[in-house]
Amino acid sequence: MWSALTGGRSAVTCWFCHERTRLPRSAADADTKNDWHCSSCGNRNAFDAHGNLVDAWPEMYRETPLASRSRPAAHGELGAGAAFCPSCQRNQELVCQMLAAYLPDEDDPDYQSRFAQADEYARSLKRRYPLVCRKCQVRVDERLQQQAQWMYRRELGSALRRSENARSQPAHVLPSLRRRRA
Repeated sequence: MWSALTGGRSAVTCWFCHERTRLPRSAADADTKNDWHCSSCGNRNAFDAHGNLVDAWPEMYRETPLASRSRPAAHGELGAGAAFCPSCQRNQELVCQMLAAYLPDEDDPDYQSRFAQADEYARSLKRRYPLVCRKCQVRVDERLQQQAQWMYRRELGSALRRSENARSQPAHVLPSLRRRRA
């Protein structure tokens, strides 16, 4: 009966932003109750068989980046929505790859000394290969400002809805509190 009223769609709550969402009703859709993308915040909500959030994906541990699917942008040219120029992207990939390859296995005799020097190594890489140029830093700052404004408007709207809901509901006052003592 209930599935007939909701159109057979499952209601789920995002683990990250706590917004309720109804999943598509088609079983052929990629989204399921245990693995779906939140339309509000864009995060992937994936849960294992025990209902625990899956927060590690094989892609996170890939040592080589995926091949680019599109033609690389010309020097200084940015793709739509890109915050970083090709030079900054190359530097970021290079630093990530070098940091990923820096530490040996834990049973390696050099592990402790390398681990102790890891922060200094990361700083030296970032000096050698700057992660963000001045032009990109301006774009990043603008994008962060836009996102902060969006989050502020969203939170303000949410607070307004909560306030309106609280005012529209009758106050719950216990009868014993209304009585006056004689």
